[in-house]
Amino acid sequence: MRQIDVSRDEVLAGFDALADIYGHVPPLIMWRAWEYAIYRRYSLAAPILDIGCGDGRFFRRVFPDALEVIGIDESPVAVDLARQSGVYQSVHQTAAHDLSLPDGSVASAFANCSIEHMSHVDQVLEQIHRALRPDGVFLLSVVTDTFVSWAPLRAILEACGVPGRGSVLQANHEAYHHLVNAFSRDEWLTRLRRAGFRVREWSPIVWGPAGWVFLLLDQYWHLERGTDEWGSVLGEHLRQIPGHASGLRKMFEGLLDLSEAHDREYAGVVFLAER
Repeated sequence: MRQIDVSRDEVLAGFDALADIYGHVPPLIMWRAWEYAIYRRYSLAAPILDIGCGDGRFFRRVFPDALEVIGIDESPVAVDLARQSGVYQSVHQTAAHDLSLPDGSVASAFANCSIEHMSHVDQVLEQIHRALRPDGVFLLSVVTDTFVSWAPLRAILEACGVPGRGSVLQANHEAYHHLVNAFSRDEWLTRLRRAGFRVREWSPIVWGPAGWVFLLLDQYWHLERGTDEWGSVLGEHLRQIPGHASGLRKMFEGLLDLSEAHDREYAGVVFLAER
């Protein structure tokens, strides 16, 4: 199994490529920029299965020339948006562990930061393996246990003498993401291999100080504010600032510079596996 690393410049190129979509959501574009940088190194043979497809915008930005793409998502809102996107040949509203595609019907599978949110993870991986052709590839990103253990907001509140509140907010953050599979890299490898996959390459993403700041921003972004979240307020404020994406990029660039000199503790991983 080979480790593939991306440079700060590749990650910044990912930021630039996604700024028009996510430029007003700092934590989201920070994470997606890393994924984009890794994914752009690969091509996927058709037909392609996109697991947890969402609205399709990120898939189209990463693989603009991909044809014969099948999307699945459990959310009816996401399925409706995906069908309107023009990205997918077909979109199915289904849980991934109930995947009904015929055996060996797709050449590639893609799961962008979706598997960690899915219950019955072992069955999900088995279903993806079953749907792939022999020698088909599976490209996926997942969070690791560091996503939870770093937990900056909880640590801050514990330092302020309110550990109970910190634990509640941490639990709320995990519940918001429906984060049920925050495994270590090695545990993810075990699960993939148990399902029958051979993992060829892996890449750490969202590491060092940039990872810490990402998690703090993401936790703050999803704090409740009445019937809404603070992120909706902050995101709207950012939209009103001319050149907001450029300003955020400069901040992100500084965090990447700090992270380059840091040990590669990481909050996420991209795997390239094959059937």
